[in-house]
Amino acid sequence: PRKAITTAEGGMLLTKNASWAKHARMLRSHGADSTVASRHLSTKVMHESYPIIGYNYRMSDIHAALGIAQFKKLAVILRGRARVAATYNRAFAKHSKIITPFVPEGMKHTWQSYQIRLVGLTRERERIMQNMLDAGIATRTGVMASHMEKPYRKMYPKLKLPQTEKAAAETIILPLYPQMTKTEQEYVIDHLLTSLRSL
Repeated sequence: PRKAITTAEGGMLLTKNASWAKHARMLRSHGADSTVASRHLSTKVMHESYPIIGYNYRMSDIHAALGIAQFKKLAVILRGRARVAATYNRAFAKHSKIITPFVPEGMKHTWQSYQIRLVGLTRERERIMQNMLDAGIATRTGVMASHMEKPYRKMYPKLKLPQTEKAAAETIILPLYPQMTKTEQEYVIDHLLTSLRSL
């Protein structure tokens, strides 16, 4: 639900480096040194080989068709996301406990998600998220601190990143999708502000 466009499953890798592109194509198709298309179009018998260990990361034609259809709607989708984000920005701009997303000058945000930071509310964040959930509003924790996850804690047991850890404890992702109505968004905004006032 947070992705700007969807193919239901799969994704896209972009590079200008021909060598990397060739390597990626091999990796996605079991490490084969030739593509299915090149073998089917060849006028001579071809035998593929597998010089590297690869994976089955090939996207199906149906998933690709869905992605192509989504690309045709991309401008409309991004405008819808920007509209919702702008409404959130206006609603929270003057709140002393909310930091809204920062967009550097000259940059364009795709608004894949809308993440706020609750200043100094590390302990209260869980209660706020629960209040929202009780009202039927799904939120998610924001910044993920990879070094705090179990496998990385084992690899780097002494690593401390205080600012990352603080951000991980204070951020929340609010619902954002291009079809979000004004009424739906006002419901989210009102419940968040009410939760903050009740602290």
